[in-house]
Amino acid sequence: MELSDIQSTIPDIRINLSRVGVRNVRKLVEVARVGKRPAIFISKFDIFVDLPGSLKGANLSRNFEVIDDVLQEAIGGEVKEIEEVCSRVARKLLDRHEYAERTEVRMESAYMVKRETPVTQTPCHEVVTVHARALAQRT
Repeated sequence: MELSDIQSTIPDIRINLSRVGVRNVRKLVEVARVGKRPAIFISKFDIFVDLPGSLKGANLSRNFEVIDDVLQEAIGGEVKEIEEVCSRVARKLLDRHEYAERTEVRMESAYMVKRETPVTQTPCHEVVTVHARALAQRT
């Protein structure tokens, strides 16, 4: 028995939706650095695409595939900066969701930074939060 693709069928009532997606997708992000260990971020992503009124739904598994593809590129050294992760995901979402005109990706990451205590200059680590956001739109 073959299941029909409900998401691509025409709805009875057509309503354009500006943000359909997933939130709080947790991923470990490694960004390769020349001559150094990779930068490691513990990240949470929110990923959205717009949905035209001619469709009942979006294939959200594509969002997870895109994130995993870009994270592999980061490990391989193709992504040079953490900010580039969001922009690559946003652009690739447009490729995977051919009906979408606009995509949005937000990332919040925890990153450990080496510091020294102010008085005794003792080495320590501090967790900082890194925020990044990217929008992509078809032209």
